[in-house]
Amino acid sequence: MHEISRLCDSNWEKGAELRKSFEERLKDSELAEVLDNAPGYEHPLCGNCECCFGGCRKLTRQAPEINRVWCTKVNEELLHPAGYSCECHMWIESGGGNNGPSGHMQILIKRRPLSSGH
Repeated sequence: MHEISRLCDSNWEKGAELRKSFEERLKDSELAEVLDNAPGYEHPLCGNCECCFGGCRKLTRQAPEINRVWCTKVNEELLHPAGYSCECHMWIESGGGNNGPSGHMQILIKRRPLSSGH
């Protein structure tokens, strides 16, 4: 589930301190709590996503909540001081055959732009 794509940057090589710290954040319970508590549980079909036409509405509401809570904290405490930021994107692909809709989550890490004073 958690895979860090290749960035051409020594901070993101396996074993680099920043990468290890970020991977620890991915594994901690805080991200799971944000996912579980994201808005959408009031939807009458939540808990049975196979019935939701076009995919569960809860999935489409998780990214903004992850960005608001988890990414904000990780950015402030870990990534911004190192010159990076992260943001979450989620999307639903409609499946063919018996697969049904499939939700996907991606946490994008990118370099922050240099300020004009540097």
